[in-house]
Amino acid sequence: MAAIQNLRAQAKAAGNLKSGSQITVVQQSPNVIVIQPASPQVVYVPVYDPAVVEFRWIYGKYSTTCRTRLTLEHEFRVGAFRFAPYGSVEGFYDTNSHTAEGSYNNPKHIWDQWWYTAGVQRPFKRWFMLQAYYRRENCSNCTPSRWNAGGFTAKFFLNTAK
Repeated sequence: MAAIQNLRAQAKAAGNLKSGSQITVVQQSPNVIVIQPASPQVVYVPVYDPAVVEFRWIYGKYSTTCRTRLTLEHEFRVGAFRFAPYGSVEGFYDTNSHTAEGSYNNPKHIWDQWWYTAGVQRPFKRWFMLQAYYRRENCSNCTPSRWNAGGFTAKFFLNTAK
């Protein structure tokens, strides 16, 4: 806990930890900095950089895939009911893209896959979130080249401390 407080103190001293529309930063004592929600009724979900680079070894050949995603979402409330519709686009750049038959003899360096996703997230208290989605996947080097996917995802949050 002391290490966390030390990092918070450094961030506050550098001007990177301050109260805003989503959080309130309170210095309870010289050694304790508390970060709490600005509005206890609203839960903000952190968003991380979705860019991923994968290094692969397939059929005796090395390849790299870079994927990046743009997601837009907004939370709504209707009475006590909360939900967050969202949409995303995810692209895949492959340095050793293969043909539908799996041949790596003529590698291509292309953006060969695009995923378009729409869905809605429904949080339940602070410990569970249900997500329903529809995804359209396009792949210029795959067979079939286009397909649809839909489903549900359940996310559980183990740290529910207030």
